[in-house]
Amino acid sequence: MKSSSLETTRKPWLRRYSGTGQYILWFKYHSKRHQYKLDTTDYETAVVKAEAEIAKIKAEASAAPLVKDGKATFSEVLEHFLLALQKQVQSKEMKPGSYEFVDEGAKKIRRERPDWLERPAAKITFMEFDDYAAKLKASQSPTTSNRVISTIKRAYALAVEEGFLRENPTAKVKRAKTKGIKGMKTDDIPTEDQYQQLLASIRDSKVGAKWLIIDSMEFLSNFGCRIKEARNILKSHVDLKGRTIKIVGDPDPNIRTKNGSVRFIPIFEHTVPLIERMLARDNTFKPDRQDYLLPIKKWNRGVNHRAKQLGIPVHGHHWCRHLCATRWIEMGVSIKHVAKWLGHRDGGTLALQVYTKARDSQDKFEAAKVRGTIAPGKQPANVVPMTTATGSAGPLPASAHEPTAAIHPAKSA
Repeated sequence: MKSSSLETTRKPWLRRYSGTGQYILWFKYHSKRHQYKLDTTDYETAVVKAEAEIAKIKAEASAAPLVKDGKATFSEVLEHFLLALQKQVQSKEMKPGSYEFVDEGAKKIRRERPDWLERPAAKITFMEFDDYAAKLKASQSPTTSNRVISTIKRAYALAVEEGFLRENPTAKVKRAKTKGIKGMKTDDIPTEDQYQQLLASIRDSKVGAKWLIIDSMEFLSNFGCRIKEARNILKSHVDLKGRTIKIVGDPDPNIRTKNGSVRFIPIFEHTVPLIERMLARDNTFKPDRQDYLLPIKKWNRGVNHRAKQLGIPVHGHHWCRHLCATRWIEMGVSIKHVAKWLGHRDGGTLALQVYTKARDSQDKFEAAKVRGTIAPGKQPANVVPMTTATGSAGPLPASAHEPTAAIHPAKSA
């Protein structure tokens, strides 16, 4: 059977023989071509049979040890590492979300460095890895860069540990510097004025889904959910009468939230119009989101672009969670309740480390509360008394700013 007589299909690993209409599996794995007749002319049946064969091929490959003479390709080393992680997921030693994080890094490597895939892993030098890491650091966020760099380093470390390679050329490749959550600065959290400015910019734009974006931003910025948790909130999880929202994280009980527990967040009085609007929306343009509270899964690209133009420090979705926690603390909510609503199980230790670095506006507001007396003493001759705007000496004026959380009105669908 010649390859010229084969027709491509929507699946890259499925081909159709033009003469008879029979489908065959056309799959390359670990540098080896697998070609099998599927004995069917029906496309859907062929897909099912082909997927079963592919799963069998991968299972057999994972059971067989890699070549231990230093000839394993980069693709084989990477695939072996991912298979090891899959086993950890199956044994519940690793969360599926953690595996997905690494797998995204592997996919990026395959896209950007296809020239490495079939090369012997031992022949790729430290300089090549270091140059690639430098390009990542220059063009990507620290999180994205480290996702890719760590995937390569861990894959090679495992290969050396299990004897597939003698040396690890990635050992001295440095990760991107990151502030980390404990090193987060207050400048990384937008002020209330910046937040309202960003909302206004989106509202005045011509983006078709702008009202859905605004509602999603407002929800995350007032309830502090992680984006994955928010995506999985069903309308049935909202108890408007009881004023609570159930946060399950994931419909799969084995995954749940980041810490594996279900929690409840109160529906605050000022957010009731927002929740009512989101419950009433039918989400007809996204049939798969009909039963979910959030009509869209993500909106970070458009928002990040506008924020960059305005010079506002936001990136991704997680800044909404930081903003929400900061608001709660500035409003005087106890740290234990902040931790509980955020889904932290440490009683507030992490929240104290991260969110209690007050913003300048809050410093002034709190400073205005401080009252007291100073014992009289002899003033040096060169001291000039401070005066108020009217010219008489007196205490500093209290700040007129008090932190508030207001839901911006948005258009209902």
